[in-house]
Amino acid sequence: MIGIALGDQLTDNLAISSSVREVYTSIHTAGGTMPFFYVIGNHDHESVENGTDDQSTDSFLNNFGPTDYSFDIGNAHVIVVDDIDFNGNTEGGSGGYNHIKYREGLTGEKLHWLREDIAHVENKAGKVVLLCTHAPLTNCMNADEAKLELRAFKEAHIYSGHLHNLKNYTHSTYKTQNGRPIIEHGLQSLSGQIWRADVSANGSPAGYGVHTYDGATLYWGYNKTWKESEDFQIRVYSGDDSYSGYKWDDAYSGKFLARVWDGDDPETASADETWTLNFVHDGQTVPMTRVRSALVHQCGDSFYYEVLHAPFGNWVRTSYTWWVIDAPGGDPAAVKNWKITATHKLPGGEKTYYTDVLSRDYTGYGLDSHFLWNNGGPGPGPDPGPGAESPSLGEDTSVSF
Repeated sequence: MIGIALGDQLTDNLAISSSVREVYTSIHTAGGTMPFFYVIGNHDHESVENGTDDQSTDSFLNNFGPTDYSFDIGNAHVIVVDDIDFNGNTEGGSGGYNHIKYREGLTGEKLHWLREDIAHVENKAGKVVLLCTHAPLTNCMNADEAKLELRAFKEAHIYSGHLHNLKNYTHSTYKTQNGRPIIEHGLQSLSGQIWRADVSANGSPAGYGVHTYDGATLYWGYNKTWKESEDFQIRVYSGDDSYSGYKWDDAYSGKFLARVWDGDDPETASADETWTLNFVHDGQTVPMTRVRSALVHQCGDSFYYEVLHAPFGNWVRTSYTWWVIDAPGGDPAAVKNWKITATHKLPGGEKTYYTDVLSRDYTGYGLDSHFLWNNGGPGPGPDPGPGAESPSLGEDTSVSF
């Protein structure tokens, strides 16, 4: 097993580099110490006013190693590349630390490096490639050119962080040698709302990804919420509830709404979808309907803006991994003897998760004492100021294989 930190380990405070590195190198599994690899994020670059992108990565290089590298493990070729391009300017950030201004994507130099790396891989048609970046390779510089190169492999997966929001992208126009599209796994942050709460504004819980590869195929995977067991994969809401004035669209009145964390991109072909949700009531099972459009998570949205007071301005608020069904009798809160099952099917088999809990408030969203900026009660609390250390690992998004 290996771990990869997908960037923003330092939250602009480069002075904690050595302590953060020590935390990672102390992580153990049943087989011993787990090797950890690192992606540089925008909050890991040094804010060198009028400096170059190379200068802004010097501290990271000295503490964590190179920003662009690759290695083989089994039938997987793993590529790590820096897709944050510092433009030479800085601006004030939280905690008194400056952070960089940048553009996302691969520069021409990075793209050339990627092509050269892939060119030296033997038997690409028999291997899986795992490309790890910080920012998603969606609408950014040279993203399409990079995905073209990945098509030479049997299977291709991209891992990214940055958005603090679980979202899988199906790059359907880029198919690999097994005929399947490139899948990008946009993972949630360990820090949730950067240590202010356990969830992002769109309801994604703080956690990390765990993916298992068998040969050159993604065999099994799930999102592990760090405060819960791996069976915690779903929350259910009533479409009639409101939260400090935030309410669901009228179209969801009288309905159960179920949110799965690690659901498929809505562009995924129906035959390739990996999740199936059912509503079970008094022993009768009825399929739920997938919501294909973006849905604002009203409870998470309310928590972010009304309780945390939007400490980071506008945030990612929508998600696509929702299912709905009419509540028997028209009132979800009045229904008895129900549960919702969510079955996840991958090449390694399938597993069914379930819940019979209706989430009606902020329970589980977190304002506990372990949050750096929430000591002493509700609300975002005072900014800790320079020199304060994160209780864990910066913003950080991680995946383990």
